[in-house]
Amino acid sequence: MNTCINICNIKRKDVKWSKLVYKITESSLFRKLIMGTIIINSITLGLETDQVISTKFKNVFKILDIVYITIYTIEFVLKIYATPINYWKNGFSVFDFAILSTSYIEMCFSSLAVQLSTLRVLRTLRCLRTFRTVSFFPGLKLLFRAIINTFRTWIFSLLLIIIIEMIIISIIGNNWFGQSNYIHIFKNYIFTTNYNITSTLKKTDSINDWNNFSDSMLSVFKFITAEGWTQVTKRMIKIHPLIAYPFSILVIITAVIINDIIEATKTEKQENLTYRQAILRHKRNRLFMVHEKQMQQYIIDIKAKNTKKWKNSKKLKKLFEKLK
Repeated sequence: MNTCINICNIKRKDVKWSKLVYKITESSLFRKLIMGTIIINSITLGLETDQVISTKFKNVFKILDIVYITIYTIEFVLKIYATPINYWKNGFSVFDFAILSTSYIEMCFSSLAVQLSTLRVLRTLRCLRTFRTVSFFPGLKLLFRAIINTFRTWIFSLLLIIIIEMIIISIIGNNWFGQSNYIHIFKNYIFTTNYNITSTLKKTDSINDWNNFSDSMLSVFKFITAEGWTQVTKRMIKIHPLIAYPFSILVIITAVIINDIIEATKTEKQENLTYRQAILRHKRNRLFMVHEKQMQQYIIDIKAKNTKKWKNSKKLKKLFEKLK
């Protein structure tokens, strides 16, 4: 710990140069240059999605990509030189470095003729360069932090509950509708029959809706979003009408519960915010009342010519600053 403090407190010999570089990196001209590069880079990435343009100007896009990476590298080197420690304390700077690192990894892999699938994954990460525009606008930075804080507080827990419920319903649906061993319910007993269900159903029927875990999750998602759930239900009825109806009702009730949880979470968040604001106002009012009493006492002492208590002008100055 002490070693870390000593390292952080080491005085630089090139203070003048570091200050100059810091002024350059924080200047409006430099920021506009980087911002313009990001915008042009985003336009280039959009043009590369066109098959004809990307094939015709393939070499041009490669040269432009090298130019963009060079500019980002110069920016990184200058900022690291100016503030080597504070650079890593800023989350947006770390994000910029991560994007720059993936760009260099992509260049290395492409030069080594790595598999095309790996290059595609790395190339898709280039679109994240557009997110760098967030760091240039204080309003966007504030909004981005608010989204992250909101995700940390309640969205993660909410998503976890939704995913758990979707998994449970998906497994039930897969066991009932996604296999060749189907349950048939009659008057007072349950038995199973083994037969080739694919011979009696079309390719678009329920065996595809609940055939595996991913298809089952997609079917549950259709029920939750109320998008295409009626078609799924119709295909389920072809297999087991007696099970399809209660199962559909179960999934719909689950979807309603999830929506209620989302609304309740939003309401609770708003109530907590209102409560915190009320507490803050109460504390400010109490503090103001204390300062007001001190001022009244000061006026009484002045009238009584008892100024010994208030001879210290610093104390009076602090009191006035608090009242502001």
